[in-house]
Amino acid sequence: MSCKILNKVSINDNEFLKSMIIHHKAAVIMSKLILKTSKVDIILDFARKIIINQSYEIDYMKSILNSNKKLKINTKNDNEVLPNIFKIYYPNIFKNLTCDETHFNFHSHKMSDSMYIKHMISHHNTAIELSKLIIRSTTNQQILVLAQIISLDQTKEIFYLSTLYKTIKANWNTNILYSLI
Repeated sequence: MSCKILNKVSINDNEFLKSMIIHHKAAVIMSKLILKTSKVDIILDFARKIIINQSYEIDYMKSILNSNKKLKINTKNDNEVLPNIFKIYYPNIFKNLTCDETHFNFHSHKMSDSMYIKHMISHHNTAIELSKLIIRSTTNQQILVLAQIISLDQTKEIFYLSTLYKTIKANWNTNILYSLI
């Protein structure tokens, strides 16, 4: 996957699924790497959750790709309703996102906690962009819901990671923040 796909006006379901599988695999790899170097419980816990959740989503997306069944498809009018509701309740969810090629192929064998956090924020922003693109393009209910879940989950995680990064940057004890959550 590259940023070129994000420059498209629309994508098809297979492009989304294949791109998001690659994208999630990169997050899993980064999270496994930070498990080897971090000593901060809150970061280790976050990384484990990424590994579990995104591995599950990878399997789910593969099952959709490999399915021989014709999935239930919305009409065009039905498909426009959910994204509009999504925009009403989360009006700023897709604003100010940029594409950063570095998070597609992460091969560093050592990273700091702050590096991991900054990279995951950028990485999640791209997943949100890709989800936004498929939300405008798909008529498949499963993929539409999946894209919305990815957008919401990763938006929450960006907020969480941004707060954590500010905490680490201010040299606060991250265990204090962990106890508040």
